[in-house]
Amino acid sequence: MCAYTTGNACWAGVLARPLARLAAATLALALPSALFLLARLWFSRPRLIRTLYGLLPRIWALLLARQLPIGMNEAGLVLPAFGLNGWPAWSADPHVIACGQSSAVALGLTWAIVLLRRQLATSRLAWLGAAAVALFTAAAGRWLVA
Repeated sequence: MCAYTTGNACWAGVLARPLARLAAATLALALPSALFLLARLWFSRPRLIRTLYGLLPRIWALLLARQLPIGMNEAGLVLPAFGLNGWPAWSADPHVIACGQSSAVALGLTWAIVLLRRQLATSRLAWLGAAAVALFTAAAGRWLVA
């Protein structure tokens, strides 16, 4: 028997889906703070903040790589859409887009490693560990973007 009915429609499934999505979204938003609190058990707060600050270029590069296909596929088609028929229209090949994405991620990884070296200059082991994390997450992020 359905708890919420209007005419012949049962609203129990419709109401349950948004609540499940809300729970999943809440967990997804809480995950970074939970990881930060968990990492504070092993690392000091200043070192952890410096490491996260050093990883920012990698995040920015992954975000750029995520948006590159939209820009390279559709940006060249904007001018003819506005009625400027004499203007050229272009759309990048998927291989060119993939090369641009890989280049963006590689550049972001390079800048992250340089910034991590400056942030964690007092401990070589901390820098190497953070650089390994940056390399692993950049490779995983590039795989997710592709």
